[in-house]
Amino acid sequence: MRDVAGAVVPGVKVTLAATSGTLSKNTVTTDDNGVAYAKLTDTAAENVTVTATTPFDTKGKTASVTFKADAASAKIYALTADKDVAVDNGKDAITFTTVVRDVAGAVVPGVKVTLAATSGTLSKNTVTTDDNGVAYAKLTDTAAENVTVTATTPFDTKGKTASVTFKADAASAKIYALTADKEYSTDQIAFTAQVKDKSNQNIPNENVYISSSSGFLSSRSKKTDKNGIVRFTLTDDVLEEITVQVRTNFDIYGKTKVVHFSPFVGEVTLRRWNDQCHTMHRTPIKLDRDDITIKLDSTPVPNCGNRPIEELNWSLAPDLNIIASSGNVFVNENKVSCDNGVGDNIITVRRGSKTIMKFTISCN
Repeated sequence: MRDVAGAVVPGVKVTLAATSGTLSKNTVTTDDNGVAYAKLTDTAAENVTVTATTPFDTKGKTASVTFKADAASAKIYALTADKDVAVDNGKDAITFTTVVRDVAGAVVPGVKVTLAATSGTLSKNTVTTDDNGVAYAKLTDTAAENVTVTATTPFDTKGKTASVTFKADAASAKIYALTADKEYSTDQIAFTAQVKDKSNQNIPNENVYISSSSGFLSSRSKKTDKNGIVRFTLTDDVLEEITVQVRTNFDIYGKTKVVHFSPFVGEVTLRRWNDQCHTMHRTPIKLDRDDITIKLDSTPVPNCGNRPIEELNWSLAPDLNIIASSGNVFVNENKVSCDNGVGDNIITVRRGSKTIMKFTISCN
């Protein structure tokens, strides 16, 4: 402090004011050398102007200083996502915002932040905070799954984590597969349909619509389970071929499968004996409609108890009845043979009073 002549002035009270921060003293008194001291601290990264005045110099003088963030104590203050759920189409991105502050709570610019994700694809694995101590990165995925993102700095190796979910793309839901536990049945066939999106991910809770050309379906509409699967059954009690179709709202054609219902369990074969009473060969026979005529050679085999040289072998479901139109054939649940002469015979297979199928055996 000096007077107008330039001489130092001791004992003068000086008032100090700061635009921010904390002064050690707001009023100081000059010493014998006309000097007074005060300290300024701050917990924010900012510019601060200090003004010194006296009762005789109300304008006084100003000085400006800068407080910068303490990079050595920079920590991840927050890691947030702009949404919790996105679609797994590789395009729907979740934006992660990282905020870095020092121990005093001041934002820290220019800090390199390392990002890591348990799955998916990050737009950047290293980002640098801007003037506001903020850095951004985006995450996409092509799988339906939960993903955890971790942000760390060289001074904060533990950092922060945030978890998000990618769900299957229902807008691209398609029937991926339709399978049956068997193609031929006497009564019931179990089906499994699976729904996936275009990224080949299973889609849960999706409506699947089921139809058939005949028979009785256990359900006409079902929602997929957590694995994108629906299961249903088709029953029938007549000889016929049935087409089953499954579809979704986004896959109107879906997939189809053709199955067959028959009173036979397993394969139907024409068996031919040789003169040593050994099976010479078996020929598969397809009994899949009512208008079939099967010719059997009734020539007896002398060394085989005079049994007919040919017979039809099958295995009928146990709840079925077999009726022959004449007595020149032998028929039971295992076979048909021309034991009693030649001629045509209509074989009728019934379940209760309902006719399942009819076909003709022609004994030659």
